[in-house]
Amino acid sequence: MFAELGQPPDITSEKFETLLFEAVWHHDLDRVRALVEAARPLTENQPFLQQWQTYALGYLAMEADHDPVAAIQQFEALRAHGNTLAPRLYERVLNRLGMAYEVNEQWDRALASYQECLELHRAKDNRLGQGIVLLNSGIVHYKACAYESARECCRRSIELLSESPDAKTWQTNLSASWNLLGLVYREQERFDKAQAAFQHALAISQRWQDLNRQGPIYQNLGDLHQRLKDRTQSESFYRSALTLLYQLGDRRQAAEVLYKLGTLKLEALTEFEEASRLFDESLALAQATHNYEAITYIHLSRAELYDRLKQPEAALAESQRAVETVESLRANIVQPEERASLQASRIGAYEQIVKRLCDQDTVHSYAQAFHYAEMAKSRTLSELLASRPLRRSAQVPAEWLAQEEQLRRSLAQHYQESSSSPEEIAALEASLHQLRERIRLQDAEFASFQTIEPLTLEEVQARLPAGGLLLEYFTAGENILAFIITAQQVSVTQLPLRVEELRRAFKPVGDQQLGALHHLTRGADGCLRAPWILHNLYQKLIEPLGPIIHTASQLYIVPHGLLHYVPFHALYQKTEVAPRYLADLALQPQRIVYTPSATVLLDFCQRKPHSEHPGCLALGYNDQTLTQAEAEAVAVAHVVGGESRLGPAATRASLLTEGKHYRYVHLSCHGWFNPTWPLCSSLSLADGALDLTDILYDLQLNADLVTLSACETGRSYIRRGDELIGMVRAFLYAGTPAVLVSHWAVDELSTRWFMERFYRELAGGLCSQAAALEHAQRFLRTLTSAELRQILLAENRSGEDVSRLIDGLARVAGYPASAQLRGDECLFAHPFYWAPFFLVGEQLS
Repeated sequence: MFAELGQPPDITSEKFETLLFEAVWHHDLDRVRALVEAARPLTENQPFLQQWQTYALGYLAMEADHDPVAAIQQFEALRAHGNTLAPRLYERVLNRLGMAYEVNEQWDRALASYQECLELHRAKDNRLGQGIVLLNSGIVHYKACAYESARECCRRSIELLSESPDAKTWQTNLSASWNLLGLVYREQERFDKAQAAFQHALAISQRWQDLNRQGPIYQNLGDLHQRLKDRTQSESFYRSALTLLYQLGDRRQAAEVLYKLGTLKLEALTEFEEASRLFDESLALAQATHNYEAITYIHLSRAELYDRLKQPEAALAESQRAVETVESLRANIVQPEERASLQASRIGAYEQIVKRLCDQDTVHSYAQAFHYAEMAKSRTLSELLASRPLRRSAQVPAEWLAQEEQLRRSLAQHYQESSSSPEEIAALEASLHQLRERIRLQDAEFASFQTIEPLTLEEVQARLPAGGLLLEYFTAGENILAFIITAQQVSVTQLPLRVEELRRAFKPVGDQQLGALHHLTRGADGCLRAPWILHNLYQKLIEPLGPIIHTASQLYIVPHGLLHYVPFHALYQKTEVAPRYLADLALQPQRIVYTPSATVLLDFCQRKPHSEHPGCLALGYNDQTLTQAEAEAVAVAHVVGGESRLGPAATRASLLTEGKHYRYVHLSCHGWFNPTWPLCSSLSLADGALDLTDILYDLQLNADLVTLSACETGRSYIRRGDELIGMVRAFLYAGTPAVLVSHWAVDELSTRWFMERFYRELAGGLCSQAAALEHAQRFLRTLTSAELRQILLAENRSGEDVSRLIDGLARVAGYPASAQLRGDECLFAHPFYWAPFFLVGEQLS
């Protein structure tokens, strides 16, 4: 090998570059490793050679070790050199960096890298480079379901790559761009355009005899025609794909095509025996190639097959096998690029088994169904945070964590090697299970980010406080189920609301994107309308549960999916006088607490000791658009004692270093929950964004409560809904049992008064956080215009300024411009003002 590469003294950076890209072109990882070793003695005196070697190490981290975090470290180290990098290297670093961030699901950073790379290619008029980078950017947008952005990237890529019809490199990438455009059109249900795009891709790949691309394109065409209910044409395309895949020896992808053929036979309703045979054949291939996504879907479809054959026990057994697959150790020691596809199959597996068990309508089946629902919610969070570094637990010895990482790596390698013996693998799996159990016993919350061990129904009932009721929702397909749990009883209700109907309760704002609930925020004219949707949702989400809901003094709500964006505390029953909100329907006002799962509330939140620190650290940062954030921080610190950090002093650094010394942490600043890329959500402080990685890895608190105020923690649009829990759950892990957040962008002035009242209730020491929140909401909701005038005058505002503010609020509330206010009008009665804030988690003792 070294003779072929040249002895070390003969290696220059130019020769290294040439040899490296020959090896990369052939995906020859051994040759890349040999090059790295051959160059090692010479790098000290040849900086360009050292840079190319670092690039090669990043490439190996991605392609050989499947470790995008290590690759990012290598590529970012090179990027820091900027203009001092070797010729032709900077563009390659940016492109590879984008790919590493994409695999690690840091999609905003991937796009930023691609955009910088694109600008460099434009400056050099490198049309091929531009086309490839636009294709890569389109893939990121497609994964994020941002289909219009993906379509635009494809259009520009196709336009550029079409300029050289006789160059293979240009044309193979052109085929990939057409194929991606077909996928985008398919998701947008523009099926004619999707078919035309796939046919373009197929024609190019056939011209260049690119068999590797033809198989997936045939499969995409088969899927398209299956959606169009054209089973004959669909089967023809699937058969073509299967022939090519067998020819190429791609058994992993062949398993997926066989599965799709099986679903075609299942849809025919008369070919159950052939469907069963195809599922069996597909399962054997999927198991041989460790294709856990395909294995899961096969079990789910076999369950559907048994349903059709009127064999419910066999159907339930297949559903259980699907869950066992997605929760198996093998499926959860996968490469990052497989995580997204597995997530979709996990959702289907949990939804199916929860619905089947609830349909059995027994106490035992309810307990099992609840357990799987909790597993699903824990797994959603685990997947959401899987690509982020986590602050090490102080309770778990460092050598245990190092040992766990080593066992994971060893297992990942053994799973990929056909020569590994089952005995070897079983021994490693047993060691990892035992170690993880020891870690869980030391710090269950830390362990929960990797292993899923939710509380059982019996444990939940035992931990519920007297008078407490847990209301846990779960969406299964189009069905919405509600578990109603007290210390004494449990029941499950299927609600008279379909998920599609729930989606229509939100304002559509684009490609599969939803805005706020109808009439919950200001309209285009700046005015508020009657929030009738909250009454409709009350009738569908609360009323069917019966009077037991109103007998509880404390209500713990576990949403799921889109229900994370429903302000349950603002749902109301109509009366002749005024709306009666959920908290007011019991004999005494109910305290309402939200939680990502029962396990988070009743286990992790209760493990955190009460803070021994006094006062509040309040950070207020107005930036360019907020005007009241800093005044709010001053007021909060004054009410409960403590320190306020304002303007340039409201920094990430102050939070990370000082936050651990306060009972309350109050952040009054802009913030965004990014539903497309949840892990990119951040809070805007004076020295930059505090993102989810900062919170998980660097922030350590000993606080009873964290408040995110004036933050746009509600969002411009939403997708499934579970993405909301990421930021909140990160703060819970940082060291607080409770986080106060908002559903939508809030009114600054009313929020300041709301927060002052909330903290004044807390400072009194006579009520819980949930009770203080309910009191503050009631205060704002019932505040009259006369009382408001007195508050404003007490702030040393002029009479003219006060009248202007009150008249403006009256117009927003729907009073005509000519109306004379009597003084008893409740200008903040609309839920827009008082309902955005909700409490996630709380110490119950």
